[in-house]
Amino acid sequence: VTAGTLNAAIEQSGSIKAGCGTVILTAKAADNLSVSVINHTGVTDASSLDQITGGGSLKLTADTISHSGSLKANGGGQINIEAALYNDSGISSVDGDIAGRIAIKATQILQAAQAQLSASGDVGGKIELIGGDGNNNGSAFISGAMIATGRRKGGQIALTAATLTLSGARTDTSGDAAGTQRIGGGSQGQDADLANAQNTTVTDSTLTNKGTGGKLIVWASNDTAFNA
Repeated sequence: VTAGTLNAAIEQSGSIKAGCGTVILTAKAADNLSVSVINHTGVTDASSLDQITGGGSLKLTADTISHSGSLKANGGGQINIEAALYNDSGISSVDGDIAGRIAIKATQILQAAQAQLSASGDVGGKIELIGGDGNNNGSAFISGAMIATGRRKGGQIALTAATLTLSGARTDTSGDAAGTQRIGGGSQGQDADLANAQNTTVTDSTLTNKGTGGKLIVWASNDTAFNA
């Protein structure tokens, strides 16, 4: 078997615009021997100016995904990313009057400082970064900006992995009514919808949640180190 037959790759360096439609980029191959890769350096846009209809949907699936371009589903759409390794230094946005949802799930997440994830609007949306393979393995190193602010109500940010590190990261779920941030797990590690981190480290990071009410939780089942 030659190396060429083991690789399935997508190189998106141009511009794809789908209005409020659906864009699926998948490099998954039919057999288990193949290594699939998506290198996203371009613009993929499923935004809508119609806040009633809402934005579209973007989905990227591969073993390895590198994103340094722009993913947009503004108007309250969805961005879903599934990979074994996800390298993020790009822009991802689901802004809208009622902002949408960004969901990233990968065994290993590496987020650079220039990465920007935004789910902001009149009502903030959701940003979820889940590092793991379902067997208590996985890691997430997060250094970018995750913003889910709302003029009336802040949104929700959930970050977890067996080994979770925030280094120089910026999170914000502020609003007249503040939102919710769950870093490494929920309240006392009891939230059934979010796996608990085993070890959480937060250094040189800015976690903001201004407004009335709201929650900001930093949790780990074993060790938690916090020096924001």
